Amino acid sequence: MANLSNINNFFVVEQTTGYVGIGITDPAFPLEVKSASAELALNATGASIYRLKSDSTDYFRINKNGVGDRLVISGAGNVGIGTDSTEGKLTIQHTSANPPTSGTTANSAIQILSNLSPPHQLNIGVVNAPSYGSYIQASDNNLAVNYTLLLQPNGGNVGIGTYSASAKLEVVTAVGADAIRLNYGQSADIFLGFNSANPRILLQDNSNVVTHNFQSNGDNYIVGSDVGIGTTTPERKLDVKSNSDTAPSAYLRGGKSSQGEIQNTGLIIGTQTTMVAGDYQGISFTGYTSASAIARGRAAIGVEAINGPGKMDLIFMTRFADDGTQLSSADEKMRITSGGNVGIGTDSPTGYKLVIQNTAEDMIKLHNSTDGLDSLISFTNPGGTLARIQGLDNGGLQFDTGNNAGGLNTNVMYMSNSGNVGIGTNLPGATLDVVNSGNYESIRIGNSQLANVNKQGGITALNYTGDSTSIFQYATNSSGNTVYFGSADGSFRGTTQLSFMISSSAASVSHSQMLRINAASINAYLDQYIIKTTPTIILEGRNSGNSGAKLQFLGWANTHDNWELGNAMAGQGFQFRASATAGSTNFATVAVINSNTGVYTATSDINKKKDFEDSKIGLNEVMKLKPKLFRMKTENENLDKHLGFIAQEVKEVIPQAYLEENGKDNTKFIGIQDRPIIAALTKAIQELKAEIELLKSK
Repeated sequence: MANLSNINNFFVVEQTTGYVGIGITDPAFPLEVKSASAELALNATGASIYRLKSDSTDYFRINKNGVGDRLVISGAGNVGIGTDSTEGKLTIQHTSANPPTSGTTANSAIQILSNLSPPHQLNIGVVNAPSYGSYIQASDNNLAVNYTLLLQPNGGNVGIGTYSASAKLEVVTAVGADAIRLNYGQSADIFLGFNSANPRILLQDNSNVVTHNFQSNGDNYIVGSDVGIGTTTPERKLDVKSNSDTAPSAYLRGGKSSQGEIQNTGLIIGTQTTMVAGDYQGISFTGYTSASAIARGRAAIGVEAINGPGKMDLIFMTRFADDGTQLSSADEKMRITSGGNVGIGTDSPTGYKLVIQNTAEDMIKLHNSTDGLDSLISFTNPGGTLARIQGLDNGGLQFDTGNNAGGLNTNVMYMSNSGNVGIGTNLPGATLDVVNSGNYESIRIGNSQLANVNKQGGITALNYTGDSTSIFQYATNSSGNTVYFGSADGSFRGTTQLSFMISSSAASVSHSQMLRINAASINAYLDQYIIKTTPTIILEGRNSGNSGAKLQFLGWANTHDNWELGNAMAGQGFQFRASATAGSTNFATVAVINSNTGVYTATSDINKKKDFEDSKIGLNEVMKLKPKLFRMKTENENLDKHLGFIAQEVKEVIPQAYLEENGKDNTKFIGIQDRPIIAALTKAIQELKAEIELLKSK
């Protein structure tokens, strides 16, 4: 091999290849340096000398001015920066320091920069204070500005102390050690970890005093603070707030018992000191949210100690007033005593299972929310139903009886919505209607002693003065059954005001009667079958004249119109007769109902009329009439509507058809007469006829 130059075999330039050898005569590389400690120095004028060195330890080194290796690469390929210890693929040694919080010099072992200007950076280093840990810090070029450090931003779990993280963050620690500590400025702490093998959350203040401890299988407690669930501002030791007005605030799940024991299965409320007689405790309900108003509960459920803690009554309190005061014993509305008695409106329900007390008349209301159903009160025992009271859907009241063997007798007594009472019937047609379907008396009134003039067993109606003189009496004495009218001895007194009277020529009565069957010749009589289902009362005329049977309505002291109703001879119908002057009994027929057709005919005799003139009330007034379909207020909606007029509207058009009698409010009679309307319709037809004839003539 021809050499261009060879200086004592230390510097060789090979002519053919141009390779340069230092310490070698046949360089195999463009520049090959061979020595027991081969190195190459790069010396920039006025700057440091950087030396590249390969030594006998099989390391490649780069140092500055021969002092301290800046970079070391071992023969195994491990890299050391700032150290010749290359135990890992990359080993970095730097002067430990806390990450700076200002400036632009990071002083970190590793710095990763973005391509932004100025660049964002990630710094990794080792701190120089106990416990001499390491750090990873994401920051701006201005180290006072920090950024978010992202772990697994695309998904995946993070494990600390474990190779197989099964959650987004899994921290594995030794038994009895805390896995996570949250610290605020080296003061208050939150620890998440374990006490022995039991998980716990522990809070301590800046004096290392435990304030909260939540631990499974151990005591959970809060020291010196109120607890809020669902609220950041608890007003009491425990303040539970729902997340909405429609969600429950708490759900308590206790144990259960099949032995009828509940004292240890749910929520237990106790006191700090033993209760004595007269002490109260319980649960209060409030609608307020402010701390000052929460204490003013408007309702409460609690207990009152009666004989110390061993005997308590359950009480319920409410108050309908925002008066700024607390509930007191005066607000008690219901009590259940330790003996099982219930009091509503009273705190002493003694002697009865239910005692209700009220200052108003209304005591109990039974309401069935389903329209069409009755409201019932049943009286039962183990044998069956004893009795039942029903509030009926139609407004009536029904009483049923049972036989203690499953049977039930319905409609034993019935009161209709109109106030009629029925015994044995649910369709009472009178104030008292007694119906018996068997061969027994419907009504029996007796006396335990043998009856005489002074001791009668029966029905007695006293006179209006209330003295001992009977107006009507049905009695039983030693002589048999007798009906007395007027007095107990059967005589009649002319000064007695009678409600019912049968009279003959043997005596007379000077006062008017509500009902009188009276004639000197016994021309009218009370039918012998008056007490039977149909007919109830029969009036029959027995004379041969035209008068027939009559019923008179006579006014008091000649101040009222007198009326007489009666039937005439065959074919003449039923007659309405009235007197022309008040108090007079000179009756004249004013209307007749035909006995065959039922047609009502009012009097219209020219001999009884005067002051005639032609009427001008015709078509104009008829056109102003307003026919209406309607129901009376007393009628149900399932009945057909009537067709007619409203009296007050007719009055404005045809006042002659309007009739109003004296009275007040709903007792006043207001009606209309058909004849004036018929006369107006007749006049209207005549006017229309004249107009038609006029149109025809044109």
